[in-house]
Amino acid sequence: MPTGQYRRRWEAVADDLREKIKSGRWQAGDRLPPISQLRETYAVSPGTIKTAISALSDEGLVRGVAGSGIYVNG
Repeated sequence: MPTGQYRRRWEAVADDLREKIKSGRWQAGDRLPPISQLRETYAVSPGTIKTAISALSDEGLVRGVAGSGIYVNG
């Protein structure tokens, strides 16, 4: 693969989740699917999903609620 075209898996997952939020598929207050379901959907490890969600959290798009899940920010 030529230099510059390499994308880490977590970046691809984060990009897809970001697009779903920005397109309105998931709206403010919506709960994202559990990590286990996202892991199966994207065929990646739980750590990859957690890294992608962490990036979205850093951007202010989502927030984690202990014992409840990950929610889209409003």
